Amino acid sequence: MVYNKISNERRRLIIEAYNRGENMKNLSTMFDVKYNTVRKIVTVYQNEGRINKNPKGHRPKKLAINEKEQICDWVDENCTVLTKTLRIKCLEVFGKNVSCSTIDRCLREFHYTVKNTHIIPERRICEIR
Repeated sequence: MVYNKISNERRRLIIEAYNRGENMKNLSTMFDVKYNTVRKIVTVYQNEGRINKNPKGHRPKKLAINEKEQICDWVDENCTVLTKTLRIKCLEVFGKNVSCSTIDRCLREFHYTVKNTHIIPERRICEIR
């Protein structure tokens, strides 16, 4: 099933014609739009006063660009820092509770990768006798 996208301009024309007294059946044939679509456009206009489509898109970013740069600065200062530690620091400094994956995505955006560091005992480095 193919859905026709109706522009905001076309929606405005439908509402103007409806306000002039045209009935919905005539509007659907005039604008070559399904009757139910015209009915929904008019209903939304009557209930909410809105003609335009609802904006669609992704949810807003949790961290601003200056906050992301600050996180990168923290990593530059101490490259052994854990994402859990950065998460706690973000909560303290910015007052934003972000996940470890958010911090990881932020660092990857600046082409940083965080690896786990392990302490290797000196005995393992020595030659075996």
